[in-house]
Parts: sequence; C-alpha cells; structure tokens
Amino acid sequence: MFEALPGLHYLHARGRHHLATGRRHAALADFAACGDLMASWRLDVSASLGWREGAAEALTGLGRVDEAAALLRGSADPDLLSAAERRVVRLARAGHGNREIAERLFLTVSTVEQHLTRVYRKLGVRGRAGLPEIPEDGLCGDSGHPSSRPSAASSSAGR
Repeated sequence: MFEALPGLHYLHARGRHHLATGRRHAALADFAACGDLMASWRLDVSASLGWREGAAEALTGLGRVDEAAALLRGSADPDLLSAAERRVVRLARAGHGNREIAERLFLTVSTVEQHLTRVYRKLGVRGRAGLPEIPEDGLCGDSGHPSSRPSAASSSAGR
C-alpha cells in the first residue's frame, strides 16, 4: 500500500489522526515515514502534503521544540546549489523578476524558472521569501551582473 502515492496520503492522514488523539509518537512515526518515502522516490510533495508541519507539531507536543524548528527549516544548505543556481538565487533575493534575471544572466525565462524550482526543492523552501542569503564566491562571472559576463554581441560575433 505504501509503495504508491496514495500511501503517502494515507500515512499523512493517519499521522494527523494520531495527533488529534494525542498519540504523538505514532504521529511522528507516520510523518517520518512520509518524508523517508518521498526522499527515496526523489519526490517533492512536501508543500502539498505538509508532513514536515505535522512532524514538527508532534515534536513540539513531545517537548522537542529545537528538533521541530530544525525540521521546519528543512535542509537549507546553500552549498547544495550549483554555481548557476547560486547566481539565480542572488538576483531573486535582490528583488529581480524572472525575466530580468534571464536577461542579466543570458538565460531563458524557462531556465530561470527551472533553476528556482530546483533550488526550492533542494533547500526545502516554498518561495523567494525563504531563499537564504548567498555570499559572492569571488569567481569570475559569478556576480550575476552583466558587466562581469561577455556581452551578447561579442559572444555571437564569432558564430
């Protein structure tokens, strides 16, 4: 039963039931099973399923507040990001829209959207507001500014 997506929903619902009836340890086990299954399937439905929130609620009820807070933060480790994703994050955090980011980095808007989707999944955040601050790497062309990259005219001149 748990080898398919409906099994995740069942585990989540059972975990919510356990929480409602005061069975916090059982709830935590079901929510953890949801997270483990999604990780093993490389599936990101955490935003719609809410297993982290349920597990955090169970942990809080068990007096494990620090663990609950860490779980809600997710695995927000900027070191998991590629150089391209880091450039996109820096510009997104600076308030630039997808189209402007695409123009500045000489990408398509679709590529920017794909980078952001992967970043959200990797860091366990739900949107731009959850993006961490990422310091400059000091690598040539990594600042995200047009002046640090070759111009479109000069790069297409050799074609």
